[in-house]
Amino acid sequence: MNLLSQNAGFREEVVNVKLAEALSKRKIMSVPEMILKSPNRRRLPDVISATYLGMLVIIEGKIEDSAGVRGILETDCRKRIEEGIGSIIIGLLYPQNIRSIMDLESLEKFLDETEFNIKIFTEEGEGDWFIVTINTLTGILGQVYERLVKEDTVNKAVDSLQSAIENALPLLSIDSATEERLREILVVPKSE
Repeated sequence: MNLLSQNAGFREEVVNVKLAEALSKRKIMSVPEMILKSPNRRRLPDVISATYLGMLVIIEGKIEDSAGVRGILETDCRKRIEEGIGSIIIGLLYPQNIRSIMDLESLEKFLDETEFNIKIFTEEGEGDWFIVTINTLTGILGQVYERLVKEDTVNKAVDSLQSAIENALPLLSIDSATEERLREILVVPKSE
């Protein structure tokens, strides 16, 4: 299998696999073994699928080497959210100069040291583009994870309360005295 693209440098899929390896080595995310072994397979993944504290994270990586790549990446990430493929989708842009790298060792070093433009997508919405290194990605994922967990906890609490009210309503409406007592407790004025 040819790991280099026709233009120059490594194919995007090879860069994605190397990024997955780097993230896995740092214990940032748990990346499935099948992705890490992909350079030996015929078809390489175009995204990185991993877990972060049990939450499915998809990293959609593209090399920013032509006009419109950013927009295409945003569209792809939104589509993955709509399809429910992951809880967190990260759109990641590799810098254009990654195309000049011609050996795997240099690629690994480049990924360890470079800055990436990323944008986070979740069911709750999407953020702005910002710059991270592979090491600062851990903190970003932690913040997004905490926000999603809190929002999920609040949603579950609201659903539970709503269910309890709906279940109690028929029982409370049986006796007219109950309505009067509830009005006093809740300080609800009587309608005239």
